[in-house]
Amino acid sequence: MNCSIIASLIFLIGAGSLFLSVFFWKKSKKQLFALQWIIILIIVLSCYHTLISGIFQVLCIPINVISIGVVDLISSIFFWYIIIKYKDIQHYKFELVDLIFIVLLLLGLIYFTKVHYSGMSLRINYASIDAGVHFKNALYTINFQKVDGMFYDMVWNALFIEFLGVFVSPSAFYKLYVLADILNLGLAAAMFYCVIRHKISSSFEKIIGVLLSGIYVITYPLNVTLFGFTYLGMSITIIGIIILLMEFYMKNEISIKFCILLLMLTCFGVFETYVLFVPVLYFAVILCVFFKQSKAKCLFSKGTILTSCAIFLVPCILGLYFVYGSIFTNGVTVANAINNEGGCYRELFSNFIFFIPVAILGYLMIIRKKENVLLEILTPLLVVFSIIIFIMVLKGKASTYYYKMYYPIWLVIMLLNYEGFLYTKNETKILSCSVWGMWILLFAIFANNIETRLQNKNPNILSEVRSQHYVDIVKFNNTYLFLPAYDEQRIDLYQWVYNCIDLADETCIPGAVRYEDNFWFQDITMQDFSDWDFYNMNFKSFNEKIRKINSKYILVFYDSPVYLENSNYFDSFEKKYVNNIGFIAEIK
Repeated sequence: MNCSIIASLIFLIGAGSLFLSVFFWKKSKKQLFALQWIIILIIVLSCYHTLISGIFQVLCIPINVISIGVVDLISSIFFWYIIIKYKDIQHYKFELVDLIFIVLLLLGLIYFTKVHYSGMSLRINYASIDAGVHFKNALYTINFQKVDGMFYDMVWNALFIEFLGVFVSPSAFYKLYVLADILNLGLAAAMFYCVIRHKISSSFEKIIGVLLSGIYVITYPLNVTLFGFTYLGMSITIIGIIILLMEFYMKNEISIKFCILLLMLTCFGVFETYVLFVPVLYFAVILCVFFKQSKAKCLFSKGTILTSCAIFLVPCILGLYFVYGSIFTNGVTVANAINNEGGCYRELFSNFIFFIPVAILGYLMIIRKKENVLLEILTPLLVVFSIIIFIMVLKGKASTYYYKMYYPIWLVIMLLNYEGFLYTKNETKILSCSVWGMWILLFAIFANNIETRLQNKNPNILSEVRSQHYVDIVKFNNTYLFLPAYDEQRIDLYQWVYNCIDLADETCIPGAVRYEDNFWFQDITMQDFSDWDFYNMNFKSFNEKIRKINSKYILVFYDSPVYLENSNYFDSFEKKYVNNIGFIAEIK
């Protein structure tokens, strides 16, 4: 793969032109919030790239930074034409609180990058193998210029890596993947802040808005990043933007046609990130459309049909074509897919205890004031859907892997907390803040090991550390936050394979590696061993594999099951490169 500075410039010009043209195109007579629309348009632009990629895939057009950049540039002509013709642009405001939020967010991301990814080294550090899988998917799009299945994250990561790939070696593309994950975490925090931004006015509300944004991001969104569930985090971020856009739609705050276009793009984005959320979300969105039409006394009209089709027709057709046409094949069904277990954070209720009371208050407020119809409809649907899955788990028909439903529930619970704070009298505001204050106090006690210190002073003061039970997800995240990164000596061997062996002359260079290493091994060496069962690999099957491919070289880890089963065999090879974790050898 050869990244080009010219290709990157084409993408920068195209995407930048489209972003700026839509940003300055007049959407409302009112002055809008600049930061809010910057985040909206970043997410919408990535959804647009996903849609274009899907269309390109159907039409057999290569998907890369050049083709996407050219489409962006052509698309921007319409908006620039309107701006120039009417000599009018959208006016925005940017306040001090927005700058404070950005500074705090950047400081938080810098700290996170330093402690978890070793700063600018951007080392691999994930709690599951998912990151390696999704990095492999992004490389598939870069190498073959195609997409498949749920491909939003493939397009996002592939464009990001290809755009910046000109500055690094392909064997270091994983650093760009890590950087993209960090940016996604930042977008998650910015999304939450932007969903509530237009409701922030007083100094007290500004403090609470920034505070809740911080609480939101250090819990489930941070957990997503630590596990490498890229697609899940992206899906929740898009859902947050849909909640905001639907509020604009219901209140006619921006151009209705433009809002419908944005809803179509973001609904498609959810379909192509995590299809599990589609039934609940789409049902909630269509009910909002019906509610708006009913309020205007035109529910049974052509307008209702056209609006519904405009939002859902393209996402459903393309979504079903790609997701169900490629994932649910070869005997894979929804029933057996939902039974598959996997690694994720599991906790039934403790994280929600301190936030449910104010969330209930917030929910009652939005029902009374009709402030956010989608949030009003989506909240009970998510809860009911989660209960149904929980019952299926009890009956053995679903896996606990679908605790992932808690991630969008956490989003709506936190949004409802702000609604509960916003639309109540001062006395109730103080009570709401007291509830959050208790959580923050317990968080501070846990983060500073105060109980442990007291125990060390005198064991009789308290029998056990209890604060951790009320901030369980913070405790869980904290455990993984400070774990050592992926062994650099493994990466050293991967890069030696990539840099020092002419891959063009070799069919492939296999690796006697652990199961948890196999995706990073394939990704960094730019090889494909998809048909190798690393999970069940033993020496006999591995030996048969390497004999069939007739490879000249082999990579071996000392802690791989295959090596441990027959170390004498591998040690008999002539070693070309050795470090403390393994070696590259020439096969006899």
